[in-house]
Amino acid sequence: MIYSECKAESLGFRNFTTAKELMLNPADPITYIDSHVHLDIIADRHPERITWLKQTGCIPISWAFGCGIKTHKDLQMYLQRQQKTIHRLSAQGLPCFYLTGIHPRNIPSGLSPDAVSSTLLPSLDDERCLGIGEIGLETGAPQELQIFSAQLAMLPEVVRRNKIVGVHTPRMNKQEITDSILSLLHKHRDCAHAVVIDHCTEKTIGRVLQEGYWAGITLSPQKTSVAELEHILATHQNGYNRIMLNTDSGSELFDDLHGYAKTAPNTAEAQRLFRDNARLFFNLKG
Repeated sequence: MIYSECKAESLGFRNFTTAKELMLNPADPITYIDSHVHLDIIADRHPERITWLKQTGCIPISWAFGCGIKTHKDLQMYLQRQQKTIHRLSAQGLPCFYLTGIHPRNIPSGLSPDAVSSTLLPSLDDERCLGIGEIGLETGAPQELQIFSAQLAMLPEVVRRNKIVGVHTPRMNKQEITDSILSLLHKHRDCAHAVVIDHCTEKTIGRVLQEGYWAGITLSPQKTSVAELEHILATHQNGYNRIMLNTDSGSELFDDLHGYAKTAPNTAEAQRLFRDNARLFFNLKG
């Protein structure tokens, strides 16, 4: 498969598959989509939060990040648990989905890039799996670069399946690491419409949007405040249609997105930020 298959999708709307059109129940009230959480960790450590997510009309997209992963077997078992957790929560009435992937802080020592595709493809076959993530770089160490590149090499197959890729950027050396990520993505630019680069800040979002990628902004005291978000939106008004919001909740819980969604004016622009952009990007219909 060659990268022109990505280009065929263009930067516009993608076709929705019939399976995904059936995923969302029109009877479920959708107030907002939290485009990046760690729902398996929430369910384990804060099970009461699941009821709150239902009550607030949230659709969470759970990105892969495991705890205590030391070996390839640990990684495989974690990805299986993640899948089972999302299916269990969905069966219990929470509309939720997930991304599979190898987080840069989850790379087992000795993991070969050749093993990446066979590790992730079983989850990609699952209709509740919307793509690959959370992948990216933390420090830019050699093994991180190898495993990230191996996951990016799956982009044409991901796009062929009408799915997406979610990329992590770290807190430390964010600009430098973001530049490295964008450099590695450059040869995959034809797939930019299917890639979101997350945890963007005022200093990094401009280049991300300029190069055609989607941008994720994490609302929390640790990452981006509402005031910072509003400054970003004022500065990048042309990027409204490619910005998604999230909380990155997991071990810690953050209500910033819910609070902002409740108090923001009921405009088309606000609805795009809270719900409609993520709905389009993740190919959710309903």
